[in-house]
Formats: sequence, C-alpha cells, structure tokens
Amino acid sequence: MRRRQPDRNVPARGAAGPGRRPRAARRVRGPHPAAEPPRRGPAVGVLTPTRLSPRRAGFLCDLHADLAASGVEFEWIIAVDGTRRRRVPDPIAADPRTRILQIGRQVGAAAARNLALGLARGAYVTSADDDDHLPAESLTTRLEAAMRHGVGWVAGALADLYGEKLTPSELRLPPGEVAPGDVWRAWGCPCLAFPVGPTTLLVETELLRRVGGWQGLPQAEDLGMVLSVTARTAGIMLDEVVYAYRKHAHQMTTSKEFGQLEPLVRHITYERGRLLAAPQVPGSPPPEPGTACPEVILRRPNEPPLVTSGPVVGAGLALLGYCCQFAAGRRCSPRLRGRGGQGWPICLLP
Repeated sequence: MRRRQPDRNVPARGAAGPGRRPRAARRVRGPHPAAEPPRRGPAVGVLTPTRLSPRRAGFLCDLHADLAASGVEFEWIIAVDGTRRRRVPDPIAADPRTRILQIGRQVGAAAARNLALGLARGAYVTSADDDDHLPAESLTTRLEAAMRHGVGWVAGALADLYGEKLTPSELRLPPGEVAPGDVWRAWGCPCLAFPVGPTTLLVETELLRRVGGWQGLPQAEDLGMVLSVTARTAGIMLDEVVYAYRKHAHQMTTSKEFGQLEPLVRHITYERGRLLAAPQVPGSPPPEPGTACPEVILRRPNEPPLVTSGPVVGAGLALLGYCCQFAAGRRCSPRLRGRGGQGWPICLLP
C-alpha cells in the first residue's frame, strides 16, 4: 500500500500561510525572572552537631524553642554525626527553618560543624550544642552589636544552668572592643580557664570560612576556632549572658576520656594562638602573654619538682601525666583534676 504524500501547498500547523496569521508564542504568566528580587538568606545560621542521644532529645527540643523565640530570622543546621537509626524529633524536622545534614558516619564535633558551616547561608553564624540553652535576646543582642559596630565577631558572657537556675560566670575580658590577638594574650597559660566562651561567639560566615572553621582536634576544637577568628580581626565583648551550659549527668566533658586528652589539646591550642598572634615579619621574636603567668611546677610522684618559668606546659609532660601545680605549692582544686594516661593527677583548670 502506497503512503500518501503530504500536500506541499498546505502550510504546516502553526506556520503562516496565505490568509493565516502565525500562532503567537505561549505566554508565561508571572514576572520575568530578571525582575524578581534576589533571595535574601537568613540573618544567622546556628550550627548544632549531635548524635541524637535519647538522653538529650528533650534538651534539643528546648533549644528549638529557644531559637523559635529569638525574634531573629535564622536557619538551624543540625549535623547528625554518625547515626542513621535515630531521627530528629518531628516538631524540629517539620520547621522550615531547620536543615538536617545526615553525615552517615561518625566524624566528631569539629568536622560536623565544618560540614554544617559549608551549608550556611546566613551572613553570620554561631554554634549551639544539643544540650545547652540560649537565653532570650541572645541572637538579637549579638547580631545588633555586630551590625552597629561593624566588627567581624561578637561574644558575650556565659552562665551555668542547673535545672531552672541560671548562674552567670565571671567575665574574663572587659566589655567593649577587643583588639586582634587580645583573646590569646588574656589566656596567659594553657592550664588556665579560656577567656571567651566559644559558643558565645557570633562571627561573620565568610570570616569563619576564611580561617578554616574549627580545628581538627577531638576536643578543644572550638578554642582553636576562637583564637583563629579573634587573631584575624577586632571584635566586641558584651557583658550580657548570651549562652548557658546546661549541667547534667551525661555531659561529655565529665567523662574520663575527656580528661586524658585535655592537657595536650590545650597545649596545642595555646601554641596555635601564640603563632597566630606573632608579628607577620620574618625573624620577629614570638609574642609574650599579656598577663603574667605564674611559675609552673611540674612533678612526677616521688620525684623532685621540675620548675619552669615559661607559660607553656610541655606536651610530652602532659602526655606522661605530670601533675601541674602553681608556685608556692598551691595545688589545683581536686574537684577540677582529671586522671592522666598513666593514672597520675593532671591539672585541667586552675
């Protein structure tokens, strides 16, 4: 059977022909894409690493309530560190301001925060642990200070939360402007309390990315982050409480494993701060701490003390579990002592 040939004199569908108007192109409703205003991201990104421990599920929901009442346009990036069987509570997952990063394998708090930082869309970021509390106006106070002063970071006072009781901690830096490097200089010694609460820091997102985020250590990773940021640019210290550590029986910082590594990671972090605060001139002498560091006595049980006049406790001594005590025989508080790798007492805090 022969196929019928199309009549070449008949115009194709939609084409113009004698006495016919060409079909108009389909009109797309809505404004032209070029006329749409650019999408504005949230003001603050809050980064929370978590392993979704059932013991902390209630605390995580409390933190969600804190953020919802903050009065700030935020995004909450929850980095789930190495667990697939546990799920983020439904009220949190249903919040459109929440973004859940399922890492899939356990990478630790530093890497989890850095992965979350890579997803942040806000102009500023801060970190909040899954068992802690953000007081009212915490984000607002820090964000307004950062924008008012035009600085790269803002920090504030810390508090301890025992049940419903909030106990403010001593402010270790005077409120006001903080020059680059002054946070490390105020630290003075790796066995002293760190002068800034790392989770109180609100920092420009691009600045934090520029300095590399959180340092790759199993703990004290946030101390290194603070030193990197505050060595790079000036900031503002507030005297208002902007963050609260919740005290409970299942804190990671109270574990035996945490105490074993604390002296070494503090030494590493202190040295990092010293190098960051050094003048950027080849051959320049290393900087000295801004506050007088007491003479440090290192001793091993049943051995004469080894006295050092420098501010840094040697990493090897910390690993061996030497006891760190201050001059004149003043010992560290037993409540704050940990146990070293060899079972000897080591100083964690003054």
